[in-house]
Amino acid sequence: MLEWTTTAASPRRTHKCLATVRVLDPLTSSGPPSLAEVVEHLETTIKLRAHCDLRVGTLVQLDVEQSSSLWTGSSSFEYGDAFLLALELTTPARKR
Repeated sequence: MLEWTTTAASPRRTHKCLATVRVLDPLTSSGPPSLAEVVEHLETTIKLRAHCDLRVGTLVQLDVEQSSSLWTGSSSFEYGDAFLLALELTTPARKR
């Protein structure tokens, strides 16, 4: 099982809510959005259990509890009959 280290400034939060994962990569996003379960999340990292695999570096839109945000896949492991996906929050580029 994937374990994340945490600090007092960034505590680990465990959730058991549903999310919708929409892959934004035109080469692999031929199907509808997938449902996933939020296992735990930090401020800039989230771990999901889903029935779809995800390539590292893939950009995804994540909808959780009426909130939508952009994330990048950082790892994907087979976990029983599903996949354990780790995503990192994508920050927009700042203008100079």
